[in-house]
Amino acid sequence: MNPTPSTMPSKIIKFFTTIFLLILPFLEGIFIAKYSPYVEGKSMNDFICIWSIK
Repeated sequence: MNPTPSTMPSKIIKFFTTIFLLILPFLEGIFIAKYSPYVEGKSMNDFICIWSIK
């Protein structure tokens, strides 16, 4: 069954939206990493405590 031309843009938009939503958490992590209070050597409990206070 060939998709009609009207459904193709919808499928393309859904595809790119899905890709964007899958990549978004990693992009946000990259952008906020330099502001993160977590540094190597501290425990994860310290990291969670610091972020829960903010």
